[in-house]
Amino acid sequence: MGRAIDMEKDIDSLKREVKELKDILNDILNEVKKDDKKETKKTDTKRSKASSGKSNTRPTDSEQQD
Repeated sequence: MGRAIDMEKDIDSLKREVKELKDILNDILNEVKKDDKKETKKTDTKRSKASSGKSNTRPTDSEQQD
């Protein structure tokens, strides 16, 4: 009979640990979802008609250097 009581205690202990882990994982998931919402803000990706479509971050003469 003692073994059955010990097993029940072990099961209860494991249930508590699993619940704690689930709570922690849900907290992490909620934080990730919040971060994703912050990062996925909509931006205006339309080009103006005056834009040539070329990037001006790198000078054109640097392409020809050897």
